[in-house]
Amino acid sequence: MKKSRKVMVAMASILCACTTLATAATAAETYRPECFAPAPDNAKVIKHDKRDGPYKVAFVNGLPAMTGA
Repeated sequence: MKKSRKVMVAMASILCACTTLATAATAAETYRPECFAPAPDNAKVIKHDKRDGPYKVAFVNGLPAMTGA
Protein backbone atom coordinates (compact mmCIF):
# COMPACT_ATOMS: atom_id res chain seq x y z
CA MET A 1 0.00 0.00 0.00
CA LYS A 2 2.77 2.45 0.91
CA LYS A 3 4.75 1.59 -2.20
CA SER A 4 1.83 2.35 -4.50
CA ARG A 5 1.35 5.70 -2.78
CA LYS A 6 5.01 6.57 -3.37
CA VAL A 7 4.65 5.60 -7.02
CA MET A 8 1.54 7.80 -7.37
CA VAL A 9 3.30 10.77 -5.74
CA ALA A 10 6.31 10.28 -8.02
CA MET A 11 4.09 10.11 -11.11
CA ALA A 12 2.20 13.24 -10.07
CA SER A 13 5.49 15.07 -9.51
CA ILE A 14 6.78 14.05 -12.93
CA LEU A 15 3.51 15.14 -14.54
CA CYS A 16 3.70 18.55 -12.86
CA ALA A 17 7.33 19.00 -13.91
CA CYS A 18 6.59 18.03 -17.52
CA THR A 19 3.59 20.34 -17.67
CA THR A 20 5.63 23.23 -16.29
CA LEU A 21 8.44 22.67 -18.78
CA ALA A 22 6.03 22.32 -21.69
CA THR A 23 4.22 25.58 -20.92
CA ALA A 24 7.21 27.70 -19.85
CA ALA A 25 7.72 30.76 -22.03
CA THR A 26 11.13 31.52 -23.45
CA ALA A 27 12.95 34.81 -22.83
CA ALA A 28 12.35 35.88 -26.45
CA GLU A 29 8.59 35.50 -25.99
CA THR A 30 8.45 37.57 -22.80
CA TYR A 31 10.99 40.34 -23.52
CA ARG A 32 9.19 43.65 -23.86
CA PRO A 33 11.63 46.59 -23.93
CA GLU A 34 8.80 49.13 -23.62
CA CYS A 35 8.17 47.84 -20.10
CA PHE A 36 11.68 48.82 -18.98
CA ALA A 37 11.91 52.27 -20.57
CA PRO A 38 11.27 55.46 -18.59
CA ALA A 39 8.00 57.27 -19.17
CA PRO A 40 8.21 59.87 -21.99
CA ASP A 41 7.38 62.79 -19.66
CA ASN A 42 9.91 61.74 -17.00
CA ALA A 43 12.65 64.37 -17.35
CA LYS A 44 13.39 64.80 -13.62
CA VAL A 45 16.46 63.45 -11.87
CA ILE A 46 16.02 62.38 -8.26
CA LYS A 47 18.87 63.36 -5.93
CA HIS A 48 19.31 62.67 -2.24
CA ASP A 49 21.86 63.87 0.28
CA LYS A 50 24.71 61.48 1.00
CA ARG A 51 24.29 59.33 4.11
CA ASP A 52 26.92 57.42 6.00
CA GLY A 53 26.61 53.61 6.17
CA PRO A 54 25.84 50.93 7.10
CA TYR A 55 23.32 50.55 4.32
CA LYS A 56 20.42 48.17 3.95
CA VAL A 57 19.59 47.00 0.45
CA ALA A 58 16.51 44.94 -0.40
CA PHE A 59 16.04 42.88 -3.55
CA VAL A 60 12.73 41.63 -4.90
CA ASN A 61 12.87 38.57 -7.09
CA GLY A 62 9.72 39.03 -9.11
CA LEU A 63 7.68 41.19 -11.41
CA PRO A 64 4.04 42.15 -11.24
CA ALA A 65 1.70 40.01 -13.29
CA MET A 66 1.35 41.25 -16.85
CA THR A 67 -2.24 41.27 -18.02
CA GLY A 68 -3.47 41.58 -21.55
CA ALA A 69 -0.32 40.14 -23.09
